[in-house]
Amino acid sequence: MRTAKKAVYFDPKDGISGDMVLGALIDIGADTDRIARELDKIIPGEYSVRADIRERRGVRGVNLKVVVHDG
Repeated sequence: MRTAKKAVYFDPKDGISGDMVLGALIDIGADTDRIARELDKIIPGEYSVRADIRERRGVRGVNLKVVVHDG
């Protein structure tokens, strides 16, 4: 049995922020636990992540917020 390969292609003509990338990955089914493990590697201390599905002008997406808590 062959395992299907998956690829994501970004073509952000006007740029893209980290929260936009993570929101898009979550929207297409990325493993949120894996994303959290990777964030643990780069964010010192405590933080929280909130992902909400939003629709604006007929375009649906995930609005992602990563909040780093001062400690």
